[in-house]
Amino acid sequence: MDIQISGCGLHTVVHPNLGQYQDPIFMIKNSQRIELDNMTLISATGSVIHVNDQAGTGEPSREILIHDNRMIACVQAIFVKVQNEIAGNNHIRIMNNEIGMLDKAEGEPAIFSQADDVVIERNRIIVIPATDSDDHSDPREPDDPDGFYDPCAELFRIYANIKPLFKFLYGVLGYMSSSTFTKQISYLARGGIKIGGGSEKVKIIRNRIIGGNGNGITLGHEPVQNVDGTIGISKKRFTYYPTATDEEFNFLRDNMIPFVYDVSIEDNMILNMGLSGIGMPAFFKTEDVAFMYSVEDLTVYRNRIEQCAHLTPEETPDGMLDEIGFGGIVLAGCENAIIRENRIENNGKSQINPVCGILILYAEKIDVSNNRIINNGPRTFAKDDDARSGLRGGVVIGMSFNQLEYKEFQDKKILSPDGIPAVKIHNNIITQPLGQSLFIMALGPVSVIGNQLTSQGADFRINPRSLLAGAVFILNLGISKDLIATMFLSSFRYLPAVNIVAVKSGSAMMSSPGHVAAATVATDVSNVIQRILYFPNGNVLFANNQTTLDLRNQEINFAFSSQLIASLDDVAYNSNQSECTSFIDFVFTDAAIFAITIRSNDNRFQEGFTIALNSLFSFGLMNTATSNQATHCLQVHGAIVIEPIKDGDGKFVPIDGNIVLFDDLCKERVGMIAQALAVPQNNMLIKPA
Repeated sequence: MDIQISGCGLHTVVHPNLGQYQDPIFMIKNSQRIELDNMTLISATGSVIHVNDQAGTGEPSREILIHDNRMIACVQAIFVKVQNEIAGNNHIRIMNNEIGMLDKAEGEPAIFSQADDVVIERNRIIVIPATDSDDHSDPREPDDPDGFYDPCAELFRIYANIKPLFKFLYGVLGYMSSSTFTKQISYLARGGIKIGGGSEKVKIIRNRIIGGNGNGITLGHEPVQNVDGTIGISKKRFTYYPTATDEEFNFLRDNMIPFVYDVSIEDNMILNMGLSGIGMPAFFKTEDVAFMYSVEDLTVYRNRIEQCAHLTPEETPDGMLDEIGFGGIVLAGCENAIIRENRIENNGKSQINPVCGILILYAEKIDVSNNRIINNGPRTFAKDDDARSGLRGGVVIGMSFNQLEYKEFQDKKILSPDGIPAVKIHNNIITQPLGQSLFIMALGPVSVIGNQLTSQGADFRINPRSLLAGAVFILNLGISKDLIATMFLSSFRYLPAVNIVAVKSGSAMMSSPGHVAAATVATDVSNVIQRILYFPNGNVLFANNQTTLDLRNQEINFAFSSQLIASLDDVAYNSNQSECTSFIDFVFTDAAIFAITIRSNDNRFQEGFTIALNSLFSFGLMNTATSNQATHCLQVHGAIVIEPIKDGDGKFVPIDGNIVLFDDLCKERVGMIAQALAVPQNNMLIKPA
């Protein structure tokens, strides 16, 4: 402990000995207050720095500071694995390092950390490919010897010849400082940063992460069993688990650490990664393999994630199309996440490959605000008809909950709602070349305000949900309390009043089996009602958004709607601008809304040359539509309506403020559909002249 090893930058070059060329240059075990700085560390055959505690041999490593070094590594630059089962902060700091990973198949993530209280800040992490004469931004000479990338070369011999070693060193450092990194390369090394499961209080700040065939930042790790029987870390860039044998299931149950806690990813640049900018180590078919990697308390703020997801797999296991995804930010499970002010652009090879800007499969309390999510799955000359099945979209929330929590109060546990929405999507610019710009399934309040949402093609041929809604799909399974109250009042209208007598303390009737049963029923009913009262509502607020379904491509598209919003509670669809643009494509309605109660007010619906029957089609128990402007019919249907009346000349008087440009046959069509739905016709014409 209390050791500092400092160098003089490029004047201090450290490499392995000939007899230890596969070992790390520095090995730290169960140590405290260690500082390594200002050195140039080269390991063309192995790793550079290992902090790897041994269980039962002392205190876990703490206060490790690695800063201002230059590192070139073949396998790994920095590996940190402390005794994380021992409580306490480890205070690991990895800062201001220049890290170059040789682009070789054995290359793992440049930095791996499994510890608490970790800061990874201001590092440059770049995967260094072999020289390429066609890459004019590469300052290295094309005829430089590439023995470093030759899998058959005996690289340990290079440590005995300083001249080629230094020539290679300066070439790599020149590449790292001057290359433009605009070319997407089929990398072999993983690259990036991986945070091990069980880690807590992790900050990844202001790093530049460029190149690799894995994720830029991976949250979680997959355990494997080593040859000697110990538990190690998988070297695969990702893994599918469509099924699991009993042996695999038991191994994962005993050794997998699925959670990472309190993670901040701020102001990083992540470029040219083969998989996602921020992603997970494995995907599970949760129906058959009940595991999932998850992050609790996540902040992703002001990052640039560009040109990633260009080495995604061509095939997806059957039955896992809705549980595997790649793109800018991809999370399997997430709770209390804030994703703000990020630029997520130009990820994926083309619109043919399924790519998402932000994908969260299972979530709780998600805030996605002020992001630019543009051109993920960029459009090429390939035809949309050739698109592959899979998850694609601008922002895709597979399912989000507003989970209730229990709190201690006077020796009792009581349900405590926190008022946080299940999903909040505010002030984003989302443009999706193919697929929906926004997809949400939720159980709890949803707020979508002030966004620009554009879909430039509907993938309805391979995605049934795009057939329902080309641009925006929102389904909320939260239930209206009015609906619950109505059902319960009807169910318990004739509940015997004698049950009240049975709960009187000290009454002789309490000993009667019948009255005891009645008291039990009353208590059970009370518990059920209490739980239902705390069941999340399904309120959806969709306001001040500009939504465009742009179908001006060569293929003929069809969609039931541009936007479909459905809830078992209330939908407020107010002050939106909705546009469909196409040549000869067909849309039944611009917006479709289904809910218990609906208010669609002060909106503009514009379809232009799109073949559309309606601008709005809505159906609810209570349904109001006022002050809208539309190109086509407004189909507003409800079970509770106000009958239209006529003025003195026998003409209908529209006082709701709705204006329809092409209103031919609208009244007849509305009446026909109202009759088919067995509800009164709702023209909302109620004021006499």
